[in-house]
Amino acid sequence: MSLTIEVIKEKCVGCGRCVRVCKTGTLKMDRASGLVYNTKEHCDNCWDCIYACPTKALDIMEAE
Repeated sequence: MSLTIEVIKEKCVGCGRCVRVCKTGTLKMDRASGLVYNTKEHCDNCWDCIYACPTKALDIMEAE
């Protein structure tokens, strides 16, 4: 089973901390909306993004 990150849009404030610590490019910032999204790139499951998020807007989910 492969795991990745789900962005909970209602909690995301667009601070970009998770994007800055993401080593694999799994998370990117949408400049138009100011919110983070999952690019579906391979996540290495380090979970640095989860620890960096001040609003707990990220969750672990099974990759498609």
